Amino acid sequence: MQFIQSVNDFPLIITLGDVMPTWSLNRWVSNSGLRFVPLDTEGFTISGNGQQRLYKGQRRSHRFVNFNDTTFSYHCLLEQAPSSNVISLLMEGSEFFYFFYQPDSVKDPELKRSYAVYKKEILLGHGTGKLCHIKRPFIDEGNRPTDKRLQ
Repeated sequence: MQFIQSVNDFPLIITLGDVMPTWSLNRWVSNSGLRFVPLDTEGFTISGNGQQRLYKGQRRSHRFVNFNDTTFSYHCLLEQAPSSNVISLLMEGSEFFYFFYQPDSVKDPELKRSYAVYKKEILLGHGTGKLCHIKRPFIDEGNRPTDKRLQ
């Protein structure tokens, strides 16, 4: 499953895994994007539509929601309390990018403690080389959606 964000700006292609809850981000024809892979090895059932997709597992599930042309979110849904406060994802392709930390002094509160991601090697036709902006993670301890737009 694929969807495109920032269609009117500089399109970002988001590709979701067909079997596992993986996703990749790419703006360019070449295969130089980022791919995120949860470390889950169990089988998943998949449901959803063009707006959201759920990978349902026995111990944890993963949900992707496409809100609009510029925003999507990833949710890791745990079936029980975790043994630690760390959820790990493998990030493939990170060696081709710079990750610029946005400190608390950034004016936009949405961008504080986030990362702007830029290509290390910028080619003609690749604009500024910005791939995306990774906002800081949010942990919700309840069984309700973390965003009112999901209610």
